[in-house]
Amino acid sequence: MAERWKYVREPNDNNLTWYREVKDTPSGWWPDDGWIRSCVDQPRNLTPFHTYPVWKDYRLGDCVKLCRGCPTPDDHAELADWTIAGEYYDLACPPNGFMHEKGGNETLLEILVDAREGEEGFHSPDPGAIVIHLRLGDKIELAGADAYEILRSGAEPYDTSFRGYRALKSLYEFMTDVFQSASSSVIIRGGSQWPNMYEKSKTYAHCIRDAMEMAGYDATMNLDEGNADADFFYMSHSRKVIVTLGVSMCSPPRGTLG
Repeated sequence: MAERWKYVREPNDNNLTWYREVKDTPSGWWPDDGWIRSCVDQPRNLTPFHTYPVWKDYRLGDCVKLCRGCPTPDDHAELADWTIAGEYYDLACPPNGFMHEKGGNETLLEILVDAREGEEGFHSPDPGAIVIHLRLGDKIELAGADAYEILRSGAEPYDTSFRGYRALKSLYEFMTDVFQSASSSVIIRGGSQWPNMYEKSKTYAHCIRDAMEMAGYDATMNLDEGNADADFFYMSHSRKVIVTLGVSMCSPPRGTLG
């Protein structure tokens, strides 16, 4: 997005005019600092994520990209026989556990994902909607910025392996991406491997959802799907999707923002 690239080239936290220009949203509304502060301070009955223990150490991206962290009969055997990563390991990973130099087998990943079409819990979003993926939990909870700061100007996530500048996206960047997508409905999908890392994360997510509604979009949110493979299936079948840190999509998605 043009706004993001300009912001990266000229990282000045005191000059955010690229994001603050009011867009022609369905309602004509656009957030300002005062609205963000009010949203963050609003009392909410937030609860821990409904994360099933079996998914805590599930690492589909690492398995596909690196053949590392895959569930095997000897490690996380409860996931080895029926998950996408478990099947991928059996079919694609060499005995020494490292991928070839050119990367993971995305064709195989797409086959394994699409094979779940029609299974219980595996659904595709409305083709006219734009899906926002949120990587919540430790990357936000342990980041050196509070929810207001992240929503206002983005932030660096916890864990230096995520090297993208302001990889935790601001509300203004999400708003701009949705505006440029020409979508009328927004679906927010996210979660956390760590159930008790939720307060800052859920505040951030709720304010993004509330802002989309204020702007006149039909906005829905699901942070507690409980099945990592179903989440991946859902997002990878989105025609328009905004991905955030930690997501590596197979093909589809048919069109991607982010």
